[in-house]
Amino acid sequence: MSALTALKIALSVPIGIGLAYPFFSPEAPRGFLGELQMVGPLGAALGIGVLLFLVYLYARDLVLTLERVSPAARRFKPRRVWLMFLLPYNFVEDFFIVEGVARSLQAE
Repeated sequence: MSALTALKIALSVPIGIGLAYPFFSPEAPRGFLGELQMVGPLGAALGIGVLLFLVYLYARDLVLTLERVSPAARRFKPRRVWLMFLLPYNFVEDFFIVEGVARSLQAE
């Protein structure tokens, strides 16, 4: 494992703890979970589905952009873009994805 990957994982741990905290501490303010309860299971599933579809479209566009960059100029592998679907890793990885796409476009 590279040092950069270890850093990304280490930075993802506190985010994961923060996301999981309401599940293990019922006395804590509900935040996002409370909002999901307000719209009910169907509303929550619909909202999450729409969000995931929009993220899919965004990721697909990034992949297509990187695939149009010549292989010699690519600074980031197109299929690594799909890592943005891994929670909580994506909160950190997204910054590296955008930076990799930008560096690839600059090199092109």
